[in-house]
Amino acid sequence: MQRLCRYFTGIGTGDREGVLHTSLALLHLVLVRPEIHWQPSHPPDSILRASSRIETEYARPLSVPDLARTSGLSVSGFAKAFKQIQRVTPGQFLSRVRVRESAFLLVHTPLSLEQIAEQAGFPNRHYFSRVFKHVTGESPALFRAKHGGDSPGGA
Repeated sequence: MQRLCRYFTGIGTGDREGVLHTSLALLHLVLVRPEIHWQPSHPPDSILRASSRIETEYARPLSVPDLARTSGLSVSGFAKAFKQIQRVTPGQFLSRVRVRESAFLLVHTPLSLEQIAEQAGFPNRHYFSRVFKHVTGESPALFRAKHGGDSPGGA
């Protein structure tokens, strides 16, 4: 990096080849970093179909085999491609969508936790509370209280 800076501050002015090689070396260092996950500019349609189905049908029971059929891929191929593109498993993605929708309902409606769990696709209030706290770090009741939601009678 210091060598590159020298090229641009007058020392070695005109050394176009040095700038090129140093820039390419720097670019290579950035591109091979394992913690940087490069995604294609446009995810494959197969994964977009499955992601869209999760976003619109989150309240229904959705399984990985169902989503794989939606994508037109095998179950293992789908699971691997989905995780590569979305950076989470299909189940984690579904949980996050359900929690996002639950958070909206907690803040903007007076619905009880049981009603919210049902509308968001969770099998019961207890599982909903456990997943919500795992994803957000807060219980649904605390989230509602902190974010100014309507207070239901049976939360």
